[in-house]
Amino acid sequence: MKLKYSFYILIFFVIVGCNKENKTIGTQIEGDFNGDGKIEIAVLKYLDANKYSNSLLFKYSVNFTDINIQPILIETTYRKLQLINEGDLNGDNADDISISYEIHPTVPFSTMETRSFSNNRWNFIIDHITIHLGFETLSLEQLQDVVTKKEKSIIYYTYDDPLEFEDNFIPKNNNKKFKEIKLE
Repeated sequence: MKLKYSFYILIFFVIVGCNKENKTIGTQIEGDFNGDGKIEIAVLKYLDANKYSNSLLFKYSVNFTDINIQPILIETTYRKLQLINEGDLNGDNADDISISYEIHPTVPFSTMETRSFSNNRWNFIIDHITIHLGFETLSLEQLQDVVTKKEKSIIYYTYDDPLEFEDNFIPKNNNKKFKEIKLE
């Protein structure tokens, strides 16, 4: 009886594990980003910083272990970046990447973009959107859940533009909006 019970528990975890989309997050992620059936590694690399206006402009690249995948070059005033393997959002049989940006914990917002690799270049699925208002940093789990796929749609939330803040950078009157990209 004990063996039979253990077998059912094992089957449950296999079924649940197969249905759950594997997303990874960090400065190094794995995925099949070009749809060739092989796993590649994407690595976020800091290049340098230059003075830009009254702040610094940081340069990064996202490099891939498959040399046929062009690097993503990034210039931003944001200091903390995370790569997110979103899985196959647009149905092209390749994993898509989101990049989240956080300037600094003392700045009350963070942004994200989502890209897909096709025709030997990176194309935006979702251009820069505001994903969070407030002084707390989003957890890794919260970042993974910003962009999701539901049936034949890509779903995400963002805020009204322009963002409004009180004098002490407290967000005010900013409404979070549901957005949907319908897939064919």
